[in-house]
Amino acid sequence: MTPGRLSGQVAVVTGAGRGLGRAVALGFAREGANLWICARTRAELEKTGQLVRAEKTRAELRVVDLAQSDTCRAFACEVLDMTRRVDVLVNNAGVLRLAPIEEITAAEWSQVLAVNLTAPFLLTQLFLPGMRVGGGSIINVSSRAGILPFKNECAYCASKFGLEGVTRSLALELAGTPVSINTVTPGLRIKPTSLTEADLENARAEERAQWQSPEKLVPAFLYLATLRGQATGRRFDAFKLSQLVRREGYGMTPERILSAVE
Repeated sequence: MTPGRLSGQVAVVTGAGRGLGRAVALGFAREGANLWICARTRAELEKTGQLVRAEKTRAELRVVDLAQSDTCRAFACEVLDMTRRVDVLVNNAGVLRLAPIEEITAAEWSQVLAVNLTAPFLLTQLFLPGMRVGGGSIINVSSRAGILPFKNECAYCASKFGLEGVTRSLALELAGTPVSINTVTPGLRIKPTSLTEADLENARAEERAQWQSPEKLVPAFLYLATLRGQATGRRFDAFKLSQLVRREGYGMTPERILSAVE
């Protein structure tokens, strides 16, 4: 069997129980990565685990509430205790609360910021020392809400604007190291992050028809996962980058992919 692009590498994917996170985990599995995947909903996570293991890839599943900093740290420490290093980190988990600001409670605000911004910070902070030595790629999943305001998305926009800022600032800190850090925005309409699989099944047919498959975005994540200190501090349109990868292959230069920067 031909080794995959991520053969022998350790990849962590958060929010892997459904949607984009599941698609990325499966894509990494097919390329030989040793996976650590987490989500808050056990049933969804176990389904992802079954699909990943069907690819004959090692996968460790953990039910983790990333809104809890201690739990987030414990997950990262367990990964490092078992693997000693992480090569690829995909901060995909997200919480979306749609409501006017008068209706958002302090607890809801804190949860959105904790999952969407604080958890990526903590996981990056803990995995980064090993990446500085052996190289690595950090992929932060952002949104149009990371650069544009949207009505009734005050907390979500704050978290994604913050994630964009953290990514760009850290890219400056990591200049000259073998570590890449970038944000990715889907570039097409996929199922909202807040909808569970049960919600998806109960959604109206016309509504489901508007959401495209996150599988279309996987090539972008695979390409970015292989970067080591190149094309860093960017915001990529995952759909455009995936189309570019399909046309030109994974061997194109990092300079070429800059055409997919949003």
